[in-house]
Amino acid sequence: LLTSNQAISEAFPDLTVRFYQTGVTLGRLNSSNRASLNAPTLAGVITGETLLLAYRGTVTIADLLADLKIDSVQPWKDNHTGLEVQGAYYDLIEDSYFGKKNSHKKDIINYVTGNYSKIPNKMAKDGTPIKRIIVSGHSLGGGLAQVTHLCLKAKGSRVFDELVETIDSHQVQVKTVAFAAPMTTVLADNVSKDTFSFLKEKIQPNMCNFCFKMDPVPRGYA
Repeated sequence: LLTSNQAISEAFPDLTVRFYQTGVTLGRLNSSNRASLNAPTLAGVITGETLLLAYRGTVTIADLLADLKIDSVQPWKDNHTGLEVQGAYYDLIEDSYFGKKNSHKKDIINYVTGNYSKIPNKMAKDGTPIKRIIVSGHSLGGGLAQVTHLCLKAKGSRVFDELVETIDSHQVQVKTVAFAAPMTTVLADNVSKDTFSFLKEKIQPNMCNFCFKMDPVPRGYA
């Protein structure tokens, strides 16, 4: 769909879809919603020196419950004391996207180092090293984008440390543009000064969330 759109093809002639996952974000669709199964939950697109990671928003009841579930985890407690994120979102990112089941962690490392082919599914290693990663999504997808941003930049998580080190050593910019994302990050009472400085200096200038004036979703803690 992306590469067949004339306006997109003209603006980004070298754009390629590198990976995408279909199905539901959390839970299962019923038979009446079966047509939605082909929509990607996460898509990875490359153009020039930019990798775009785009997440889909809420689709199922399970998605909605995950949005509303008030629990949190501290994946980086050894390096960023007091930094907590929405538990269901982090678990999904770790298990389904960058961790155990369908890991794209190695894919991103290869894109950053140029260890991939300019033509998808080819064996040549002639890719342009990625210098910029933009993470985006709407609603639940925006929340996933925000947590993914932290996973790409915060040290101290065994699952993501190799990826974080590669991004830092190659000076790759990471930016997030979310739309109507719920609140996903909280600072606990024991937050350290280093964590506060990390968020203020490294994360806040590179992350934004576009919100409609009367939209309750971005104003409710998830």
